[in-house]
Amino acid sequence: MNGRLGLRGSLMRTFALTAARLARPVARAFPSGPENGGGAEAMGLVFPSPLGLAAGLDKNGDALATLADLGFGCIEVGTTTPRPEYGNRGAEILAANLAATLPGLRRRLGSRAPVIGVSIGMNAGTSPRRAVRDYLFGLERVWAHADYLTVNLHAPSAAELMRPQGGRELEALLRQLKSAQESRARATARYVPLVAKIALAGGASHRRAAAAALQAGFDGLLVSLNGPLTDAARLLREFAPPSRGEAPAIIAVGGVRGLADVRELLAAGAALVQIYSAFVGAPLIARRIGRDLAR
Repeated sequence: MNGRLGLRGSLMRTFALTAARLARPVARAFPSGPENGGGAEAMGLVFPSPLGLAAGLDKNGDALATLADLGFGCIEVGTTTPRPEYGNRGAEILAANLAATLPGLRRRLGSRAPVIGVSIGMNAGTSPRRAVRDYLFGLERVWAHADYLTVNLHAPSAAELMRPQGGRELEALLRQLKSAQESRARATARYVPLVAKIALAGGASHRRAAAAALQAGFDGLLVSLNGPLTDAARLLREFAPPSRGEAPAIIAVGGVRGLADVRELLAAGAALVQIYSAFVGAPLIARRIGRDLAR
């Protein structure tokens, strides 16, 4: 990772989390109700709001107690990897933090508690042939705590895996992860949906990855957008199911600045929309958008 970009991201996270902590007393004094976005259903899960917080802000699950009060329908933590790197302290630490935080959070918030997604990835330097081990490590460590799992294929560490020549390795990885999901679901009597994160502008390799994930039986796609949002919404329709709520679910992330963008992506077929940058300077944005969506 570029050092300058890494520093910028770290400062951005610190600023956003500080603002969130300052906004939390206001949010707790005026709790959001069932009207907060009207709710959403996807992948067999019920979301208090269709608006979520993207992975990258709370990499280690340290801030969930704060973020959960701010009106999000889902919060995605991570991306986590087997070994610590780039601000994430590894899947073992994340799992321990989730185990310590989530039971009390869910008791306190009840039906207002956000759905928790966990983004799992591969370490930098892991070869494509060994990538499945990294993803399986994350899946196994956080399974008991995640409501859904995102397999992050849109990360620098996965670039080699996503190259055109890596098609067979990628397809095998996705099939193995789906098989592991089904085995864990049988063993634990608990089904945790699998989502593949790809980039809409990632070219043919990302489109092949999306097709391979759906062919393997993944429950959804997390589609990273860039460029003009109108163009992104048009392209998003290629992935969207005939009606919202059907598998696979589409989660849109990237370039979302406010209510109009959220509405446009939901109209294009997204079941859920995640934000990140818009939250940095406006920690109560989820409450505001959720309220306006319900009108």
